[in-house]
Amino acid sequence: MKITSPLLVLFITAVFLFLAATNIQGGWLYVLDALLWSAVLLAFVVPFLQLRRLTVQRQLPDAPLVGVSQTLHLSLENGSRLPVMFLNLEELPVFSLRQNQTLTLNADKHFSLWTAAGQKAEFDAHFTPEVAGVYVFKGFQVGSFGPLGLMGVYWKQQVPAVWVVYPVPPESSLNILPEGLIQQVQQARRRSHLSEDISHFREYQKGDSRNTIHWKNTARQARLIVAEAREEPFQQAQVIFDADKTTDFKAFNALLRTTEAVCQGLLAQQMEVACWAPPADPEFWQSYQIAPPLRQLAGVRQWEGLQYWLATLAPDALLPLEQSLLASGPQAENAVVILISPTFPTSASLRHLLLHQSSGSSLLVYTLETSPQVPDEWAGQVVVKVIEGA
Repeated sequence: MKITSPLLVLFITAVFLFLAATNIQGGWLYVLDALLWSAVLLAFVVPFLQLRRLTVQRQLPDAPLVGVSQTLHLSLENGSRLPVMFLNLEELPVFSLRQNQTLTLNADKHFSLWTAAGQKAEFDAHFTPEVAGVYVFKGFQVGSFGPLGLMGVYWKQQVPAVWVVYPVPPESSLNILPEGLIQQVQQARRRSHLSEDISHFREYQKGDSRNTIHWKNTARQARLIVAEAREEPFQQAQVIFDADKTTDFKAFNALLRTTEAVCQGLLAQQMEVACWAPPADPEFWQSYQIAPPLRQLAGVRQWEGLQYWLATLAPDALLPLEQSLLASGPQAENAVVILISPTFPTSASLRHLLLHQSSGSSLLVYTLETSPQVPDEWAGQVVVKVIEGA
């Protein structure tokens, strides 16, 4: 039998009447007093104690994509010994790291008329992320009107969670390679499948050219392998992103859009992409209760391998670009180097990047500066492109 509100009112009224009759001679005043205290107990005290025993869980979809509607599964378990009535659940505002603002989910409050002791109530919420990046979920606001349904009591539960939304390939990629460099890439790719030019083999990856694929058949297994030439100039690309913490979010988003287009353009040329950014400041991520993400990638030949790196980029560099390059900069020999930075790099940064490249190679710099000045000593090797729309 379910315990109803009138039954609870009668029981608690009888208790208060007994207590009143044992101390002072009874009367209608004590009946009203008992009813009043029972109403207070049922309308405020009982719901408040029950809300503290509720357990809320959130299940987020794996590998979500920007612009695609996502379903968030919510479950609420009643850990008290009494049922909870007139219960509603609402997600607190979500913080978007890339937008630098809190967002309210477009969902109504979830309502449960009756949740028995030990029972779970499950709900679904729908959310369409407009931009990629990191989303920080704070918790829930749980409310109950108690058995009488007279007064709403609310309790905020902190259930933090981090959700990384992956970017999708941009509609238009950047044709970043000069014509002469494209010819060198094509010549190196044609040589890579000639027997006299093959230096080693590696495992097949999605996106490899058919001309370089070979079939290896052994007594134990048969698998696809890819041949690579002795001389493979410019078949690899090194993308360097300057995550300067002084960059405002509007300019930073322009840099991110350019980085996504650059990576898509390199993959369209069937190049092997390596990515690097300065190490992240741990304090920046600890403020959101997140572990600092890795800032290096190597050997990527498909867009899915770049999604997490692109999604977790933020203005969080621990050191300036020049110091980060000297401390732990990438070694980009025989690779096209593309630097994306809010400001034009210093002479020391240019020297470090160009000294680690093969002779005759170029450095492509994407910057927000409208009129960058290239030093005379690097004028023939540095190609500058200004990012618009910041």
